[in-house]
Amino acid sequence: MSKPEGPINQVISSLRRLVPENEKIVIACSGGADSMALLFCAQKTGHKLVVVHALHDMRPLEEASKDRDLVQKYCKENSLPFREVLVEVKKYTNPSEETYRILRQSQIRTVGNQEKTFYTATGHHADDQLETMLMKLGRGSGLRGFSGIAEKHKHNDYITVRPMLSISKEDIYEICKQNNVPFNEDETNKDTKYTRNAIRNLIVPVLKEVFPDCARKSHEAACVFADAQKLADDSLHDLKKHEVFNLVYDPNDKWGGKGTCLTIPIEALLLANNITIYEWLRYAFAKLNDTPTYVSYDTLNRE
Repeated sequence: MSKPEGPINQVISSLRRLVPENEKIVIACSGGADSMALLFCAQKTGHKLVVVHALHDMRPLEEASKDRDLVQKYCKENSLPFREVLVEVKKYTNPSEETYRILRQSQIRTVGNQEKTFYTATGHHADDQLETMLMKLGRGSGLRGFSGIAEKHKHNDYITVRPMLSISKEDIYEICKQNNVPFNEDETNKDTKYTRNAIRNLIVPVLKEVFPDCARKSHEAACVFADAQKLADDSLHDLKKHEVFNLVYDPNDKWGGKGTCLTIPIEALLLANNITIYEWLRYAFAKLNDTPTYVSYDTLNRE
């Protein structure tokens, strides 16, 4: 049996629970420790796999091709189908990591279509969850933000699963080390000008000194917040039954300008709890402005 048994069995169990056994899985594999450990574990599930590596132009080709070659060699040695997609972001004005992420996901979905599967697995793990929750805390997020990275996310017909959220980065390194799984380290992860990298390199190590198991615990907490968010969504659904949309005319506008007003009876608000009202305000502002709006929880003082 491959070691460490506990983390490997957790990933295998999660994949089998998240993806039906007759479905093929696209493994998004960068060549880093996370995705290579995922690929190693996925091989043990019995699912048919297709490995996709995204080669992008944000790094020099000579450097990026080393990751591609590592993944391709591993696939050849293990008789796994390998697909490469090219993600070009330099042609865009001020390209960002978000631009790359969106384009990469689009390319991977294209491969999924060609392979006749809607399932993609990524190597997000408990440390990623911890970093995400710390960023959300710093930005003043509510329940939805603290729900963190979802284990399963559906976008239209495409389903992304993240079976490693319950294991830590240390577990991942042990999986690779004890089973001779090759991987490359991305040096850009050390650049602390990016918020996530700053949290990863400056804050998380200190936090782990005080709370060694905080990464795994963060995922447990995220699951609790996600369940609480579902309860809030149910309450929001009930509250929204009382809302009314009205057209509001501006008497000072000679062109007869009008806007939309969303109202709700005060009686309904008085019966709702603060979390439900907070969620309704966020929904209402986004609905009217057609853009996400930040609502401070401190505004909900009804005393």
